[in-house]
Amino acid sequence: MQRGRILSALSGSFAAEAINRLVPLIILHVVVRRIGVSASGLVEFSSQLVDVGITFTVFGYTSVAALEIGAIRENKGRVGAIIGEVMALKLVHAAIALVAVLGVVALHPAYGKYQPFVVALSFVLVASAFDLSYVHIGTSRMLSLAGLTITVKLFSLAAALRFVHGPADAIIYALVTFGANGAIALANCVMNARRFPPSMPTFAALGRRFRASLPYALTVLLMMGLERYDIFVVERLLGEHGAGLYAGPIRLVRSLVQLAGTIGTVFLGELVATKSREDFTRHVNAGLWAMYALLAPVCVAAFFLGSSVLSLVLSPDFAEQGGVFGILTCAVLAQCVIQVYGLQVLMFQRRGALINIVLAAAIAFGLLVSGPLSAALGIPGVALATLLSRTAAAAALMVGARAYVDRLPWREAGMTVLPALGMGAILYALRPERLGPALAIAALAYAVLFALSNRTRLVNLADIVRARRRVAH
Repeated sequence: MQRGRILSALSGSFAAEAINRLVPLIILHVVVRRIGVSASGLVEFSSQLVDVGITFTVFGYTSVAALEIGAIRENKGRVGAIIGEVMALKLVHAAIALVAVLGVVALHPAYGKYQPFVVALSFVLVASAFDLSYVHIGTSRMLSLAGLTITVKLFSLAAALRFVHGPADAIIYALVTFGANGAIALANCVMNARRFPPSMPTFAALGRRFRASLPYALTVLLMMGLERYDIFVVERLLGEHGAGLYAGPIRLVRSLVQLAGTIGTVFLGELVATKSREDFTRHVNAGLWAMYALLAPVCVAAFFLGSSVLSLVLSPDFAEQGGVFGILTCAVLAQCVIQVYGLQVLMFQRRGALINIVLAAAIAFGLLVSGPLSAALGIPGVALATLLSRTAAAAALMVGARAYVDRLPWREAGMTVLPALGMGAILYALRPERLGPALAIAALAYAVLFALSNRTRLVNLADIVRARRRVAH
C-alpha cells in the first residue's frame, strides 16, 4: 500500500473538503437567516432537480473511465482518447437532460415556482459534461483537484456574503453556492485537457463505450435515487417550507457524505493499481476505517447536540429537527459501507448487476416504509425510512462483496465505533448544557478513546510522516 502517497492525498483532500464543507456552512449560517426557510427550500429543491439531470449526464461513464485510466495512466494518447469519448457522450446526455429538466418545471404546475432557479442553475448541468475529475482519480493526482476546489469555494463564500441580502436574492444564492461546482468542473477540464489532449472519437468507439457503461449508468441513477428520494417525499407532503426544514439537516449530513466520498476517492485512486487480493483487502478496509474514524463520533454526538448545532449553524427555526439530524447521520455510516463494498469492491469486480438489484430493492423498500412512517412520525419518519433503506443496502452489498476480500472490516468498525459510543456515554453522564463545553468534552473523550483503541495504527502513520519529513529535508 502506498501509504505515503495516500497520506499526502488525504491531507490535500481533507484541506479541500474542509473548505468545501465549511464554506457552504458559513453561507447557510448567514444566508438562511437573510432569505428565510421557504426561500432556502426553493433553492434546495431546485438544486435536487438539476442534480437529477447531472446524474443522467454522468451516466456511469466516469466510473468506467477512472478504472481504465488507472490501468493505462502512462499512455497519454489512450487517456486522451478515453476523455474524448466520455466527453462526447456526456454532452449528448447533457442536452437531453437539460431539455427534460426544463420541460418538467415548465409543464408541471406544482413545479412552476422552481423554474427560475432551475433555469439559473442549468449551466451547472451543462458544465458537468466537461468535468474531468475522474482523470484525477485514475492518475492518483488528487492534490491539484483539492487546490482548485479550495480556490473556487472561497470565491463562492465571498460572493454570497457580498451579494445575498434578502429573499429577492435567492437566485444569486443558488448561483454562488451550487454554481461553484460548475466552475470547478470547467476548470479541472482545462487542467486535464492540457495534460491529456482529447482526441476526436469514432462512432464505433462511442457505441462500445455506451454499451460498456450501461450497467454503471444504472448504478449511478439508482444511487442518486437512494440518496435523494427522501427530499421529494418531504416536498410532496409538506411543500417548499417542509423541504426547507428538511434541507437544513440534509445539507449538513450531505457534507458528511461528501467527506466520506473524498476519503473513498483517495483510496479508490490507489485501489485501481493494486495487484494482489491482500493489498486489495487492506486498501478497502483502510478506507472504511478512515471514514468511520471521522464520522462515527459525529453520528453519536448528533443525538446529544444536534438541535444546538442546527440552531447555531442555520437558525433557531431548525432546532426541532435535531432528531432528524441524528437519524440521518446514522444513515451516513451505512452510506460508507455502500460506497466501499458496493461502488468500490463490487464495481471493481464488475458486479454491476448485483449492485443495481440491491439499490433498486433498497429504494423500493424506502418508499414503501416512508409512507406509514411519515404518517406516524412526520419528517423524522422520512429520515428513519432513509436510515432503514440504506442499512439494508449496506448489509446486502457487504454480503455480496465477501467473496472478493480476505475479511470484512469488523475490526476497523470496532476500533472507531466503540470509542464513539464511549464518548456518547460520557456526554450522557455529564449532560453539559452549553454547546461549546459539550463539543470540547466530546472531542477530548473521543480523541483519548480513539488513541487507545488505535495505538498500533497511529504509531505506523506517525512513522510514515516522520520518514517523509526526513526525505523532504
